[in-house]
Parts: sequence; structure tokens; C-alpha cells
Amino acid sequence: MKNVVIVGRPNVGKSSLFNRIIRRRKAVVEELPGVTRDRLLHRAEWRGTSFYLTDTGGYIPSKKDKLTSLVSKQVELAIEEGDIILFTLDAKEGVTPLDKEIAISLRKSSKKVFVVVNKVDNKKRQEFIYDFFNLGFDDIFPVSSIHGLGIADLLDKVVDLIKQEQEDVEEIKEGIKIAIVGKPNVGKSSFFNKIINKERVIVDENPGTTRDAIDTELEFEGEKLTLIDTAGIRRKPKIKTDVEYYTVKRAIDSLVLCDVALVMVDGSTDLTRQDKRLITLAGRTAGCVIILLNKIDLVPKRLRKKAVLYFQNVLRYLPYLLLLPISAKNGEGVYDAIR
Repeated sequence: MKNVVIVGRPNVGKSSLFNRIIRRRKAVVEELPGVTRDRLLHRAEWRGTSFYLTDTGGYIPSKKDKLTSLVSKQVELAIEEGDIILFTLDAKEGVTPLDKEIAISLRKSSKKVFVVVNKVDNKKRQEFIYDFFNLGFDDIFPVSSIHGLGIADLLDKVVDLIKQEQEDVEEIKEGIKIAIVGKPNVGKSSFFNKIINKERVIVDENPGTTRDAIDTELEFEGEKLTLIDTAGIRRKPKIKTDVEYYTVKRAIDSLVLCDVALVMVDGSTDLTRQDKRLITLAGRTAGCVIILLNKIDLVPKRLRKKAVLYFQNVLRYLPYLLLLPISAKNGEGVYDAIR
């Protein structure tokens, strides 16, 4: 699916636009790293056409303090990965020097840009719309994210462009996307390696958008799949470097992009608070969630049923989840998870 990215300086109403388009407030990642500087990713639909919508932090390209630089890096990554950019501005304040700076950056990106002039809540503000053509983009859309005015016209244009590009390029049918997520050192990579080294034909292997995430396309028992192996997701206070921050962000994004989320926990010990956060996040965002109780081989056979009952009881507030005891080390239950 195409990726539509909302970009703009701070406080122009990007998040309000995001929430208006997806038709609900999204605060799914509040419990996890990077809330204040993060980009949010969500599936959206208009007139039967689906696309990904990305909300980004306030973009200040020239400011170099640590936090602002982190936000800007995230915005620039989102622009690079995006197909259509919604350059959002504030009708109340008009075109600012920072808006002009962002416009220069966007023109360099060669991406399709729609200028969204937000906070056009009355006819008087519509009179100043023509000032925004000076930014050098052809498509200008006056909107009010709070009241919903002009949003339909904007989305009509977005999906028309998406449909046009889909007609120009023959779309390749994608396989089921399966994301493997969990805390560090629970056995995700062992599970991943066990799958791709047994009864499969690897079609392609491409590095993900961050250093240690790999999407692997394969055929398993005649079905085309895409396995997404992700970095371990730690709690916010334990994330020490920019590199780790981006790998964690990639892991969280994978929950939105996937069809099935395999959330791996250590089945030989008690569930942690971070495990519960990840499971809850997966339940809110992924199409289907399976909890993999890894390291079950460390539990004596006579106690395994009791261990599974413990996890069922702790997660009883999420009754729709599937639990599967596995051992990535010896292969027990691994292929059942994929089937």
C-alpha cells in the first residue's frame, strides 16, 4: 500500500489532521518509547482505497539541539519512505520562514506534495490561501481538521493519485506479513532462523529501514509469506542510543504493517510489565495476534499445562489472543505457529 506522510513545523495541526483522516484518536504508543518525538503509522481508507498514513513530529530542519535533531531525522526518514506528502501549514499564521525552509527540503525530495492549509475555519481565512502558492507547489487544499471542512476534497485527490499509480504499475500480490516482536533475548532470531532454514524457498531478502530489521520473503508449505524479524523492544528508560531508538521504532511500526503479530515471551518465567505492554499494543494494531511462549523446554513436562494456564489467567483481559507453547531451540511448536 502507498504511504501518505503528514509533514510540517510544530503546532500547525498535523496530529488533528491525522486523527481526522483515520477517524479516531490514536494514542496507541503512549506506553512505549518515543511518544513526544515519534512518527505514528496507521492504516486509513477512503472511497474503498486503503493506504498507510504517517504522522510526524514538528519539523525544524536547521535547529541542531539533540531532541529537535532526533525529530528531524524521523521526519526525514518518513519523507524518504513516503509516496505522497501532506505539507501542513497554519492559515492563522500564514507562510513563515520555517515553512519556506521545509518547502525547500520537500522540493529536493522529488515526492508528490499536497499543501494542506489547516485551520481555515471561516471565509475570511480562505482569502489568504493564494499566499501559499508562493511555496512552489501546485496543489493547495484549505481545510479545518477540527471541523472536517475540506478533508473530503483532499482525500479524493490522494486516492485518485494512488489509483492512477496503481494502474500505471502492475501490482505484485504480496504474501501474508508476519512480524516477530518481543523483548530482547527471548529467542526471536532463533525462531526466525529455524523457520527460514526448513522447508522453504527464499524468494528475496531485503534489509529493513533500520540496521537490524530484515524482511524475508519465502514460501512455506506452498504459501507466500513475509517474515519481519525485529529488534528487541525495551522500556523507554533503558533505550540509550539513537540507533537503538530507531530499531525499536521499526519494530513498533511492524505491528501496524503486519497481518499477523507473533509476540514472543519467555514461557519459563512470569510475564513482565513490558510483555503486557507489547501484547496490548499488538492487540490494538495487528490484524491477528499469537503469543509464543518460548523456552517451554525449560519447563518440566509435568508443569507445562500449569504454565500455559498461568499465562491464560494473566492475559484473561485479552480473550481473543492465541497462546502457543514453543521451543525455538529444539523446534517444538515452531512450525505450528506459521501454519
